Amino acid sequence: ITKSWGTHSFLFFIKLWKLYCWNKKKKIEDTLKPFLETNNIILWDIELFRSKVRYQIKIYIDTLHHNVVIQECEKVSRYLNNVLSVEGVIGADYILEVSSPGVDRKLKTKEHYYDSINKQIRITTINNGMKETKIFKLIQVKENNIIAMEENNTSREILFSEIIRASVVFDPREDFKRS
Repeated sequence: ITKSWGTHSFLFFIKLWKLYCWNKKKKIEDTLKPFLETNNIILWDIELFRSKVRYQIKIYIDTLHHNVVIQECEKVSRYLNNVLSVEGVIGADYILEVSSPGVDRKLKTKEHYYDSINKQIRITTINNGMKETKIFKLIQVKENNIIAMEENNTSREILFSEIIRASVVFDPREDFKRS
């Protein structure tokens, strides 16, 4: 019984931690959104970690018409640092990093998948306990799944619930079109 209780306590703690982080991330997102919209910057993702000493906040930004430049990262960083220190959203020491999501950006939300239609993506899935990583061309995004084209031009339906990890595969021909 003790071992079972310990497992349940640990799982409860993990769920509580995720909720706590989600609340912090939501506060950061709500704080950032108006500023980003005013500056034509898109919030791609927020990652929040806690080490023994301090939080680590990673903000990933993007733009519609060009690659992210260092001045945009600096502007967001200065703004968020000022807001976090005044409003006490984190309430502790923290390290703040602001960058673009990179050419091999992680796909975490349905919007990320929509932004990646017609791009090569690397997807790791789990089905019947088996892990598989493959590269596909993303064709369509639906409510609960995506349609992706395999190398042999066969389309495949992949449920979001089967996807463990997904990211864009860097293609210099496509990436440099945005520069």
